[in-house]
Amino acid sequence: MKRSLTSLIAALVVIMLAAAPSAADDNLLSVNTGLFMPGQNYDSTYDSLGGSLGFSFIRVNEYAGFEVGLASYHLGGSAYDTTAIGLEMLVHFQKPDYDFQPFFAMGMGVMSTDYGYQGGTLSDVGVGFILKAGARYYFNVKRNDYSFEKDRYFVSVYLKYFSNSILDDRTPLNTTDLDVGGKIIGIEVGVWTD
Repeated sequence: MKRSLTSLIAALVVIMLAAAPSAADDNLLSVNTGLFMPGQNYDSTYDSLGGSLGFSFIRVNEYAGFEVGLASYHLGGSAYDTTAIGLEMLVHFQKPDYDFQPFFAMGMGVMSTDYGYQGGTLSDVGVGFILKAGARYYFNVKRNDYSFEKDRYFVSVYLKYFSNSILDDRTPLNTTDLDVGGKIIGIEVGVWTD
């Protein structure tokens, strides 16, 4: 696991350096929120929906770039709950210079996680993969024969799948990884700067 994680981090750093800043880059700052739908490792005492909140910085050139964000999610239940907060790093791909802009991103996250269960709480720093797809809409786009201008504000909707693998040490002789990730349907509002 550590070797594959190191390889993934190295690959993300290389891709982010390849998407190094240029004069044509866009910087997007945003806040996002959404509905968290838990993965298969949550038992029936948990609610079927939770919440998420995050902040992102996205730097994209014409077609690709990177996203760094602070993300959190929470899922309550009748007896216990789960809360996670952490850092996400994603490679970002998009259709350039349109008011309606589909995008796709993939990467990894590192989350400080408290997973509640009957009998206690597992607290660990979880690591996982992230896939994110959605569409961004810029307000008041202006076009003419020679240039493209967009307003400073945008809204986007997205679907994000992520894993969050923590150490399950409830039985000391059989420690395993437990994935406490899931899916998020989210909305993001933000500002564009050049």
